[in-house]
Parts: sequence; C-alpha cells; structure tokens
Amino acid sequence: VSVSYTPPVDGGSSDPMDKIIKIAAGGFILLMLIVIGASATNTSNYYIKAQSDGMEIWQGKFAPLGEKRLIVLPGHEAPEQLKAVYAKNDVYPLIYNFYLDQADAYLAKPGVPDYEAVEAELQKALKYAIDTEQRDAIFARLAGMEWATLSYKINVAINRGELETALGLLHKANTLYLSEAQAEMVIKKVDDIKAQIAASEAEAQAAAEDEAQEPAEDEKEAVP
Repeated sequence: VSVSYTPPVDGGSSDPMDKIIKIAAGGFILLMLIVIGASATNTSNYYIKAQSDGMEIWQGKFAPLGEKRLIVLPGHEAPEQLKAVYAKNDVYPLIYNFYLDQADAYLAKPGVPDYEAVEAELQKALKYAIDTEQRDAIFARLAGMEWATLSYKINVAINRGELETALGLLHKANTLYLSEAQAEMVIKKVDDIKAQIAASEAEAQAAAEDEAQEPAEDEKEAVP
C-alpha cells in the first residue's frame, strides 16, 4: 500500500482587512505624491499686486494653496493689465533691476560711497539673475569696487616706497574679475614695480661692492 501526500499551497491570506489596509496605504502614498507635486508647482507661481506707492511681488508657498510676499517695489508701477499668474522669468528681472537701482543710489550720494551697502544690494540682485549675462554684470561691478579699493592701496604703497607690498596687492588684484583694460594695467604695474625692485637691488649690490673695494681708514692713514 502506498500513500502519497501533497501539502496544500498557501494562496496568501484571504483576510479582507489586509486588502483594505494595502489599498489604503497605496491611496495615501498616491495622495502624498499629488500634494507634493502641487506644492512644488505652486512655488513656481508668482503674482503681482498693485499698491498706491508701487507694487508687490508674491510667490506661491510650498503647499497646494497659499502665497507669501516676496518683495515690495516702491515707486514701481504695476502693469495695467495684470495676469493671474507670472513665471520666474517675468518677475526676477524686475527685482534684479530694483536692487541695481538701489546700489546706484548709494553710489550717487554725496561724499565717500558706502561700498558695503552697495555690495549688499549687488549680492541681493545676484540672487535674482536669470542668465549668465546678468550674473557677469554683477561680478564686474563687485570686481570694479574691489579694484578701486586695491588701486588706492597700491598707489599708497608705491608712494611710500613699499614696493613688495604693492606687488602683493597687484597679485591679489589679478585674481579679480577684471576688464581687459584693468588686466593690462595690472600687468604694466607689476612689470614697472619689478623693474624698480631689480634696479634698487642692483644699486644696493653695486654700493656694497664699492664699499668692499675701498681700503679701511686705518690702512689709508698707514700709507706714507
């Protein structure tokens, strides 16, 4: 007599509660993805609101709904025909130019310009540059201010005869975002200062050699 036994195949749990939990979990994940996608989309929405003394620019929050005020632009009139929603490339140039105007206003004030305030406004404008051309314009302005400061220090060092100090400042200036004319000026000043240093060293060496060749005073007196 032979007896064969085949164990039953486990077809999985047939508990309906497990299926409900799985469906609910999948639905929750899908809902979260939809919310995150809607939130991300909302942050790319911008709005312009007209005010009596200018206009305001608002940006959508990281939430399906809601918005936050990004900046107030006093003295800037809002467009007559306002759109329901604006893109980044529509509003960023407005903010960029606003901060540039602020920087220029500091430079136009009488007296010594407040370069720290100017740089702060330029750094703000840099955050709203939308292309390489706008970023390069900011870098050029920042480099121009630093070059002006270094130029003053270089000239002071040269007038004091501190040629090595001037040379170090010129090497620092050479790392700036300089224009072609400024870069050529740095190269010329470096060459001039190196020539002055070399001439000074040669003069000192010649004087030392002459002094070494002269007889000592006691030797001169011993000569009949």
